[in-house]
Amino acid sequence: MQKNLINIGLTIVVFVMAFLLYKTIADPIAHQKEINRREQAIIERLEKVREAQLAFKDITGKFANSWDTLINVMRNGEVNVEIQYGDADDSTTVFRKEIIKKPIYQELFSDYPLDSIFFVPFTNDTFDIATGEVEKNGVLLPTFQITDPAPYNERRVENNNALRVGNLFEADYNGNW
Repeated sequence: MQKNLINIGLTIVVFVMAFLLYKTIADPIAHQKEINRREQAIIERLEKVREAQLAFKDITGKFANSWDTLINVMRNGEVNVEIQYGDADDSTTVFRKEIIKKPIYQELFSDYPLDSIFFVPFTNDTFDIATGEVEKNGVLLPTFQITDPAPYNERRVENNNALRVGNLFEADYNGNW
């Protein structure tokens, strides 16, 4: 009888230890998947913001330094769209170009909720927005930087390497991902 109780007790201990071992392995994997999911959503949002900033620059010659300004131009501004008819390399067809103005919102954000473009996905935080200028070869170039203010990934916090697009100190409009 006592031997059976010891066997049952040891069996329970083995199952508890196996479960703890499983959790030790599974939790970091699940956490990394969540980090990847969140960062992918943030990257997609930053890419949309970059599109908006570049469209804003095409219209105004500089980058927007506030979300209100950027969204206002995205809602009300127009962008030139070039339409080509025919083939420029084919001498047997008539080729012509036509430039028409289309609302930016319709052209770039028709399937995207513009009102939420400045929110970091999965949070109530807004991206940090900053603009500046950098001199390159004697020419002043406008710059912008949009940054995630509170990264979910602990390594990004430790390394001070939050996801961002643009760079205030270089005329670089790429992301750091």
